[in-house]
Amino acid sequence: MANKSGMFLQPEQRLSLIVDIQREEKDEVKSVRVDSSNFGTGCLCCSEDDDHANILLCEGCNGEYHTYCLDPPLRSIPTGDWYCCKCKVLSLEADGLDQLIGALPSTVIQRFSEVCWAQGGIGFGYWPAIIYDPRLAVGSARLLAKKHLGKRYLVFFFECHDAPFTVLAESKIQRWEGGLVDDLHLGKTARSSGKLRFQAFQQALQAARIEAGKPKILRMDWNHKKLSYPSPKDRKSNPLTNLKREREEKTVQASPRRLKRGFKLLSSADDSEGRAQSSNLFFSIENIIG
Repeated sequence: MANKSGMFLQPEQRLSLIVDIQREEKDEVKSVRVDSSNFGTGCLCCSEDDDHANILLCEGCNGEYHTYCLDPPLRSIPTGDWYCCKCKVLSLEADGLDQLIGALPSTVIQRFSEVCWAQGGIGFGYWPAIIYDPRLAVGSARLLAKKHLGKRYLVFFFECHDAPFTVLAESKIQRWEGGLVDDLHLGKTARSSGKLRFQAFQQALQAARIEAGKPKILRMDWNHKKLSYPSPKDRKSNPLTNLKREREEKTVQASPRRLKRGFKLLSSADDSEGRAQSSNLFFSIENIIG
């Protein structure tokens, strides 16, 4: 056996090379090994193995979850890779993004979680958005942020469910207060693009105002929540059935008491007055009959 330079290897070198090759092969097998313990178990939140069209499969552990069983629930199956809360932590720690962000200037890091106005393209104009903290992003958005780190900001557009994330240069981002002074909250471009676009703009504006009223550390907390795992008792029940039951209970509690035979309902404090009125009524009837 010859080495890269064409020289033949000594027996000791040959044995060492074979051991290294075998070790690399084992590492490759481990890297592609898949955890199959979660296959076919159904949703790990509600334990129901149904509605497969709305089942999410974690890329890390192959755990199955209904989109509506997550906290917060998802409206549709997301594009790209999806990770559950446990695997999300492991994947975030492995890519070294936190160390790269630590080397950025403080002026860049301070803008993370800042509510702003961002250019959304033709027909959108300046749209309510937030400069997303890349450390809290996952999947393709995290890769996008890492690729442009230090050059562009990762931006999240409110109420843009199809493609909420993009990266923008600082020149295409305007501060929230400055945009209000420039009447960006009127949504002139969105209004000229149609009724539906302007309705989406109004919803985005409302969502941005809610986030702007929070401290930075709590902004987008609904999007950063970890999955909540219900107790075994809760897993047996269907979440849709629970929601229906809660609505019925609220309806019953909110419905007013109906009057019987046209008499006024009396509280406990008016019992004595009610008895007096009843006695007067009986006395009047007796006089009429007599």
